[in-house]
Amino acid sequence: MDLIINQKVPGCADGNYHVKAKGCIAASLHWADENGALPDWQSFAYLPIETNGVGMYKMEGSRAIPRGATHVLARAVSADFSSVEECLVPIPKMTERPAEGPIQRFLVMTDLHLSSKPWQVRKALYMGRDYDAVLITGDMTNDGTQEQMELFWKCVTEVIPDIPVLAVTGNHDYPRFPLPQIPYGMCDYPALQQKLLDRAESMGISYQQDDSGTYVATMGDTEIIGLNAATHWRRFKFPDNAQLEWLMFHLLESKAKRHIILCHAPLRLHHPYPPENGECYLSRDSVLQRIIDVERTEVIFLSGHTHYSMNCRESCVEMAERNHLYINAGSIRPTALKQDEPLQPECWTEGNVLELLVGENQTTITGISMKTGQKIARGHYSFTK
Repeated sequence: MDLIINQKVPGCADGNYHVKAKGCIAASLHWADENGALPDWQSFAYLPIETNGVGMYKMEGSRAIPRGATHVLARAVSADFSSVEECLVPIPKMTERPAEGPIQRFLVMTDLHLSSKPWQVRKALYMGRDYDAVLITGDMTNDGTQEQMELFWKCVTEVIPDIPVLAVTGNHDYPRFPLPQIPYGMCDYPALQQKLLDRAESMGISYQQDDSGTYVATMGDTEIIGLNAATHWRRFKFPDNAQLEWLMFHLLESKAKRHIILCHAPLRLHHPYPPENGECYLSRDSVLQRIIDVERTEVIFLSGHTHYSMNCRESCVEMAERNHLYINAGSIRPTALKQDEPLQPECWTEGNVLELLVGENQTTITGISMKTGQKIARGHYSFTK
């Protein structure tokens, strides 16, 4: 058995991985060190072995090689499933990442769809217990009812009482039809957002909230901006231009080193699988895109809604013009693979959260499986500034 690795760029996972294993039917590829596969990481490829004994996987999308990985392990199973062969090969072109300096650590999650059974949401929130903040890009609830909003608040305060949570609305955080509700307790999303912001302020995070519903929360050199682009009837619609006008003027005046923008829907130009008919989710998609494009400081745009797996062949993370990052964060619920690969293991669609590490020299994104807690090899990116 043999494995040949042809990298495109030193230190980057992109490239071709050729497996030669006569008498075998399929193989998997794993990041490894000299002792074997890294136990905390999922495999990054499953590939069929052709009748000539050769299989090939092409990695694309600017994925990164994990720190600590020095080898690739190939495992091949025989055609009668009676035996497994292994081959451990050094990664041919390794480069050291620069020192990261001070790091801000965020756990990002989206599309929680909480209804009446909170265990999955509680598990996701618990994964954020050691981070500086938890960022949620919408659809905390499934139906936007008062009961679901109050249950979500209870989960936050019980599971991570000392960790700030910042969120924006998703299309499921409003009822499909406007419902008259008695104004007590926490009856709608705006009330939930206010409670989350006040809670974050009590933990030392200052914020400003505009009448339009958008807000900015400050954490050191980073501003976290929340855009609320969903309304009743589950429409993606900025109610008027107020939020985008506020964003434009704020970015012009802000002295922050970087901006993390939370918005439930992805922008069309950075959608992992943009619709062929040219349609976009947001009613003022092009206006928002232009505002971001002219911003000269670092922008990280976080979105959800699609429920696409971080294991999709097409990248869910993109570095674009001016080194702005666009990240579509999957879902804590089961996710969807959008490609027709011959072998697709069940673990690739079991839902995820995202670890976002923002340093002086580098930004690192890593998907983490909701089911096993393993890191998602196809959902790992590292960008040097």
